[in-house]
Amino acid sequence: MKTLISILLFTTFFYSCKVTQSTHNKLISSTITTTKSTYKLGEAIELLMKVKNNGNKRYSFLPWRTPIENSFTGEFIDVIYDDEKIEYSGVMVKRMPPTKDDYITLKPNKSVTGKVNLLDGYKFSKKGIYSIQFNGVNGKLPTSNVVLIEIK
Repeated sequence: MKTLISILLFTTFFYSCKVTQSTHNKLISSTITTTKSTYKLGEAIELLMKVKNNGNKRYSFLPWRTPIENSFTGEFIDVIYDDEKIEYSGVMVKRMPPTKDDYITLKPNKSVTGKVNLLDGYKFSKKGIYSIQFNGVNGKLPTSNVVLIEIK
């Protein structure tokens, strides 16, 4: 039954688009995409993240521990395979408290993007369908949409 549900989810996803509806609040949205939906085992998996200010005022956030930094500096993605979370295996960065220069400020209706290779933070060691979501761990950004990929 679990396999049938996974296949149905993947099929629906595959034939609709690579992005499901992003999570929105009144001010900001976080949307993730991948460059394709199927990868070979060991192939680089590029994840792109877009953060958009949907409000009518400037919005500032700390990009630390987000794909906006263009590298993994800690865990910020939930990767699920066969109903189990894949443990983060990438770099953990310890920093001094942030300064005002560390923050990104978005004007209304503006966005910023970043990308990471998921293999830099997670081991995709089995073939099958994986669920990926930005988990909003930094506290100022909402969780993202869910993206499904298949490893063949």
